[in-house]
Amino acid sequence: MIIGWFAVNPFVAISQESIVVPTPYEVLPVESATSALDELARDPRLACLRIPSTLITADASESFQHSSQVDHIILGTHARGTAVCKGEVRGELRDHANGVELVCSISGTVTSQTCGVNGPAVINSTSDTTYTAKKRILFDGRQLSTQPALICATTRVQITGIGSTAPGLRGRVVSRVAARRAAESLPEAQAIARQLTVNELQQHIDAEFETRLTSLNRKLAQRLSMLDAFSRNHYIVSICSRTEFIEILLTQKQSVNEEPSLSNSVHQKGHKPLPIFPTSEDAVLWIHLPDVSLTGVDSIAVGGWIQATSYLPAWLSTSLSNAKAELDARTPRVKVVCHENWIGFQFNHDLQRE
Repeated sequence: MIIGWFAVNPFVAISQESIVVPTPYEVLPVESATSALDELARDPRLACLRIPSTLITADASESFQHSSQVDHIILGTHARGTAVCKGEVRGELRDHANGVELVCSISGTVTSQTCGVNGPAVINSTSDTTYTAKKRILFDGRQLSTQPALICATTRVQITGIGSTAPGLRGRVVSRVAARRAAESLPEAQAIARQLTVNELQQHIDAEFETRLTSLNRKLAQRLSMLDAFSRNHYIVSICSRTEFIEILLTQKQSVNEEPSLSNSVHQKGHKPLPIFPTSEDAVLWIHLPDVSLTGVDSIAVGGWIQATSYLPAWLSTSLSNAKAELDARTPRVKVVCHENWIGFQFNHDLQRE
């Protein structure tokens, strides 16, 4: 199911413990989205969502194994049996300045045992395929999507026994003729078996990753939902990936004619680079506070969620608080962190319903 970026509720909980709200060092005198844009005009960077690569690569890199039925006709021989497919996966997030690309390298084997019938001849064989595959997974800022697997494979077929359903001397003649013909056609049979295995392997791998992407998109939707507080009418988005994280940067539009889009336009315009944010095991939504002193920012984390949101424009604080209040109230699942003139709302990695 496709989950829209701006239409998903976050799964973050708020503590029921009452907290005394301290007086902020500097409260932004902003009461609406329009005045917020005016206040931030000196630096268009507004928010940055950092999602660690491990959130995706850990699940994408799980190994797999499955069994399936074999039912092939190869050179007139109807072969039936079972096959076992195994795969080891290594997922790596690539550096990409204008998008997100995850490449999964897969290696494994497919082993099958079959019994083939061609007239009165009965041919038992095994097939061993060694393969490598690549899966490209792309992220457009809303959801992950994938492309068909690219597979390279080699197959070795071995005849383990030849018999006949015919009795007596006729059966022995059939077996000898079948053994000779099987040996002569073995290279062609191996080529056919390889192509059939590759076709089925691609279907299995693609289906395996479709299941994984369903789960991963659900995880991402929970983190991306915190961006619901921002209006697409006022902000444009830049998205990029590094080996360590996915970065989604929101910046205010410079003109009424500038269309919101998923692009790298923010970085290309030469705006001040982002600070080197501290690493995290899970997603962190960083919000820029250009008018708060460093001393004030350093003290915000002590007061927690309530003090942190009191530094935000009223429209943004209300939107974030309303979203947070819809979640399970039993356990706090957002930690407030600070870095330079940025407030970070860190999502705990044990979010429920993942």
